[in-house]
Amino acid sequence: MNQLDICIQAASEIAEGLGAPWTVGGDHASGRGAQIDHPDGLTLEVTAPRVHPTVYVRVHAVMPAGGESFAPAPISARADRGRAIAQDVRRKLLPRYAEANNAARQHVLDAAWTKARRREAAERLSRLLPGGRWSIGHPDDAATVTGNFSLPLPGTHQDSPVQVKALLSERATTADLRVDRLPLNVASKVMKLLAEVARAHRT
Repeated sequence: MNQLDICIQAASEIAEGLGAPWTVGGDHASGRGAQIDHPDGLTLEVTAPRVHPTVYVRVHAVMPAGGESFAPAPISARADRGRAIAQDVRRKLLPRYAEANNAARQHVLDAAWTKARRREAAERLSRLLPGGRWSIGHPDDAATVTGNFSLPLPGTHQDSPVQVKALLSERATTADLRVDRLPLNVASKVMKLLAEVARAHRT
C-alpha cells in the first residue's frame, strides 16, 4: 500500500468515526494526502509523514489562504488506530479549528481591506506628483509612491533632479516621506508649512 492509499484509508475511517456530514473528499491530485470535508467549509487533511517502521498519519486543519498561521496543532497517531483517531480529532482538534478558522477568515478580510486602503491612498498620492507612480512591495505588501521631476535651482539657470518617495504605513494613515535634492528655498517652504501645521495642531 503506497502513501496516498494509506492516507485515503485513514481518512475514510476518520470520516466514518466523525459521522455525517463529514465526508472524504474526492480530489487527491496533489498526492500529499487525503481530505475530509464538512459542508460548512471546514477541511481536514490526512498525510502520512512516516511509514517506516511504523505507519503514522497526521491530521491537520486546512486554513484559508493567508490565514495559515492561525492553524491549530495537528493530531498525529498510528495509522492502525483507525476510527479511534476520530475521537482525538473531535476532542482536541475540532473545537480549536472552528475558532481558529473564524479568526483566520477575519484576518484575511482585514488584510484585504488594509491592502485596498493602501492601494487607494497610493493612487491618490501618485496623482499629486509629476511623473508619479506607485507599486505594491513584497513580502509585506507595503505601498510605495515615487516621483521624479526637476525644479529650478535658485540663482542659476540649472534644474535640480528631484526624487520623492513615500512609504505608506500599514493602514495608510501616515507615510514616511523622503525627498532627494530638493532646492533649499523649496525645502524651507516645506519646513515652514510643517511647522505651521504642528503649531495649529497644538492650539
